Amino acid sequence: MKHTTHTKLHPAYFILPAIQVLVLVLVQPVSSARARLGETPDQCNARYGKPVTSSKDDLKSTGVARFEKNGFDIVTTYYKGKCVEILFKKLNGQRIETEEVNALLKANKEQSSWVYEACVKPYTQVIRADGRALAMYNIDSLRLTNVAWIQTERALHARERVEHLKDF
Repeated sequence: MKHTTHTKLHPAYFILPAIQVLVLVLVQPVSSARARLGETPDQCNARYGKPVTSSKDDLKSTGVARFEKNGFDIVTTYYKGKCVEILFKKLNGQRIETEEVNALLKANKEQSSWVYEACVKPYTQVIRADGRALAMYNIDSLRLTNVAWIQTERALHARERVEHLKDF
C-alpha cells in the first residue's frame, strides 16, 4: 500500500479567490452604468441603449434623456451636444452603496482625481482636482456636473432675472 502525504492548506487559500469573485460580481453591474461627462448623445445611447424618455428627438444641442440600465435610473443633460450633468439613482429605491459611488466617480475622473470639499447633510460634495467637474451624493443619488455648464447656467439665469428691469 502506497502512502501519500497531504499538505493541509491554510483557509485563506480558499477565501481569497472567493472574495475576488464576489468583488467582480458586485462591481460588474456598476461598470456598465458608467456615464461620462462630455459624451455625446450618440455615445450615451451606445452605452445605455435607447432612452426611456427624452426632451427632444435631437439632443445635438440641448436637452435631457433618461435611461434605465442594470438597476439604475440615469438622467443625462446635454448642452451644445455634450453631456454636462448625470444623475444616478437606483430604480428599486435602494440606496447607492459607497462602492458604487466610488466606481462612478472613478469613471468620471479623467486624468484628474476627486477631492473632498464639504459635507452639507445629507449631501457630500467633491470636486475634481482640475476644477472641471463637481459631484454631490447621498444615500439616494449621485449627481455629476460640468462646472463650466453651472457657470453658464448661472449667468443665463442672472440675465433673465434682470432683463425685465432694463426700462427702469
